[in-house]
Amino acid sequence: MAEKNQTPLTICNVTRLNEKGGTPVFFLYQKAFSGPPRAVSSIRQDPNLVYDTAVWNKLILRSFWDDNDLSFPEGRVYEDGPVSFRLHWYSDRVSVIHGFGYYYRIREGNLLSISQRTNSIKNLQDKLDMKKDVLSFLRERSEDPSAEELLLTQQKRILSMSIESTLLSLYLLDRTDQDLFISMIGSFLREEISEKALEKVSLYNNTKYRLLVSGDREGLLQLMNHKRLAWRSMPVIDLDGTPMLVLPEEIYKKSMTPAAKELQDDIPLTRITSIKKETDSINMALTVYYPRINVPLGSERNIKGFIYSEYTGEKVFLESRAIPSPELTTEKGTMICNDDFRVYEYDYDGAGIRMTIPYDTLFSLDTNGKWYLGIAYETSMGKGERLIRSIAPDAKRYIADALADLNPDRKGKGKKIQAKFDQRESFFFCLS
Repeated sequence: MAEKNQTPLTICNVTRLNEKGGTPVFFLYQKAFSGPPRAVSSIRQDPNLVYDTAVWNKLILRSFWDDNDLSFPEGRVYEDGPVSFRLHWYSDRVSVIHGFGYYYRIREGNLLSISQRTNSIKNLQDKLDMKKDVLSFLRERSEDPSAEELLLTQQKRILSMSIESTLLSLYLLDRTDQDLFISMIGSFLREEISEKALEKVSLYNNTKYRLLVSGDREGLLQLMNHKRLAWRSMPVIDLDGTPMLVLPEEIYKKSMTPAAKELQDDIPLTRITSIKKETDSINMALTVYYPRINVPLGSERNIKGFIYSEYTGEKVFLESRAIPSPELTTEKGTMICNDDFRVYEYDYDGAGIRMTIPYDTLFSLDTNGKWYLGIAYETSMGKGERLIRSIAPDAKRYIADALADLNPDRKGKGKKIQAKFDQRESFFFCLS
């Protein structure tokens, strides 16, 4: 990709594994790879690339590194962040590989890596200093038209991701160190996070900010416990046509808030439920929905499927139409709230989508690289694009068997086509 696109920076998606096998990457890190798929992008085209903070998933042109006088700060932990950001800032062309090209090993027990030791005071100070470095870098370049938006995105990232991962270590500390952690983070946030950024983040992150800045240890631990144990079961109700997230008032000082803003970092869940070869095409059924957000039959949603070339960035849109999905309501439509233990029912009957992929379309595709399946979506919760990441067991078996080689049905086309899925269940076609 670097050679083909002549890009000074090339990045790939990552997945994690521990002794038991694969484990999901923190979902906010995936924002760098869940936006509009592009083979070549930049941080100015897609500000979500600020979430791509590691350096071990990158191929860097040496002359580009030298020309921009880049180096790692010595004797510091979390030194990836400032360097990664500068790489993105200075590069106006970045090759983006949405497939997984790096396995990040999560060490366990006494073998924790340096950056996994989140209960270290020095590590926390280094982390805050590295965040301050990036924010200062952007403020010094305020004349650049993109600096303000990227500064806000960085501030949102700090509140929603960087501080969140550190606060999980509070449970490993005694009370004295807890107070020190909270004081250090609170002072940093007071100095570095703007009111404009606070207006854009969720109520949860606003509440976290308020408790840290005020040094409210008990309130913060209560908030973190609720997020860890009950957040995914907090009910959403429809109020005059607007989905509202119901909140414990003693923590949030209000009883509900618009779900679209509170869940703004979520992307719709997708799953291929069935796939079948027809005479002239492949027909695929999938579900697209947000948990706890009703999608009754006839809901106004604009969802189009496409196949996307990771190598060239080309997209080919597919015939897509809504279909009923009552089985999703049966399987996922009942939730018990961990706060009040009430049962809440959700309607996902209208979450189904059927896509048609003509064989003629497949055989017209370029043979370089993989062709992933994705969707462009516009719903009441937001809009964007993402690749399909989940496949039902029956559909996986069908792909592995019936779609392993599509060429015998289309002799004389001069190409071999296989349907596959990778280690994180991303579906793709491979042509040769």
